[in-house]
Amino acid sequence: MSIITLIGIDPGIVDTGAVTFTLDPENTALSVTSEKLEGGHYAPIVEYVKRKKRSMTFIFVEKYRDRGTVFNTHGTMRNIESAVQRALPTAVILDNTGVKQVVTKSLMQLLGCWDFSTTTNHQDIRSAARIALYGGLKDPVINGFLTQIVMKNLGK
Repeated sequence: MSIITLIGIDPGIVDTGAVTFTLDPENTALSVTSEKLEGGHYAPIVEYVKRKKRSMTFIFVEKYRDRGTVFNTHGTMRNIESAVQRALPTAVILDNTGVKQVVTKSLMQLLGCWDFSTTTNHQDIRSAARIALYGGLKDPVINGFLTQIVMKNLGK
């Protein structure tokens, strides 16, 4: 089986979080890299994905949801989301409702993607990691590989 790449993006006005998981099913291994991208527009996202994309790549972008607090960001965030979808048509825009119940802190710690040395405005890198794992867990094949990696890390 080929290497599987999961890319998670959490777009933001100030910062955008980007995380890449490289899954090696043959060796039951996982590596994680992350970057803080300039927020406010889609071009850094597209450039990041082009640099990280491999033959079996799955791209997950956290969907923007109105929170009813800062109304002046809604239009910008929707424009970024639409532009990303046009530029990266294979990207899946995922609602993060319930993500913390599925991709828990303990799971992220076990996989080495809870703490990142780079800080962002709203934990954007952690959110990007969480949305990538969430998307991966929704796919039965990727879920199976992630389960094997978790079991190996647990010593089982």
